[in-house]
Amino acid sequence: MTILLVEGLYMKKICSGLLLFFIALQSAVAGSTEALTCQKNIKKFEKYFEQSLAAAKSGDFDQWFNYEKKYSYDYIFRKAHPHKIFYEKRWIARPEFKQKIIANLNMFQDLRELNYVVHVAKPTANFILNQKEICIINTVFIGYWGDVDYGRESVRSADVYIFSRPLGTHKWRGFYYDESIRQVDFDEFFPNFPTDKMALLSLKDED
Repeated sequence: MTILLVEGLYMKKICSGLLLFFIALQSAVAGSTEALTCQKNIKKFEKYFEQSLAAAKSGDFDQWFNYEKKYSYDYIFRKAHPHKIFYEKRWIARPEFKQKIIANLNMFQDLRELNYVVHVAKPTANFILNQKEICIINTVFIGYWGDVDYGRESVRSADVYIFSRPLGTHKWRGFYYDESIRQVDFDEFFPNFPTDKMALLSLKDED
C-alpha cells in the first residue's frame, strides 16, 4: 500500500512536470510568434532607404556616415575589427573606406537629375535567431531621369537586405547581403543561420 502510494505520488509529480513543460513550451511558441514584427515595420524600412538616399544626394561624407552607422548592422561588429569598416564584402581600413565613399558620393551627386524610388517587398522570411528577430526582404532601386512619374528609367537594381533587431527593443538595423560575402564574415554576423533560409537570400527582381 505504501509502495503504491509512493508510486502514485511519483506519477503525479511526473504528470505535473510534463504539464508545466508543455505549458511553458506553448508559451514560448506563442511568445516567439508575438515577437515577430517585421511586417509591421515595412514603412520604417522604406524610410531608412529614402533617408539614406537623401543623405547621399545632398550630404557630405560625415553627414552620410553619421546616418548610416545608426542603422548599419555590420557596424556593431566593428570593435572586433579595430580601425576597419565592413564595405564591399570585406573589412577595409577606415581611410580606404572614406576615400571610396567620397568618390561614390561625388558621382552620385553629379547625377542630381537622377531620382530614385525604392520598392520594399513583403518579407520572404521572418524568424528568431540568437535572441534577435531576423527579417529577409527583397528590394528594388529604380533611378529615373527627371520626374519619377514621367521620366525615363535609367537604373534598376534588385537587392536583398537582412534586417535585425534584438528582442525586447525596437531598434532595427539593416545588412546588405551580397552572395559573394565570405562565409567567415557571414557566420560572424549571423551565427547558426538556418540552412533552409539560405536559399531565400538569392537575388530576386521584384516589380
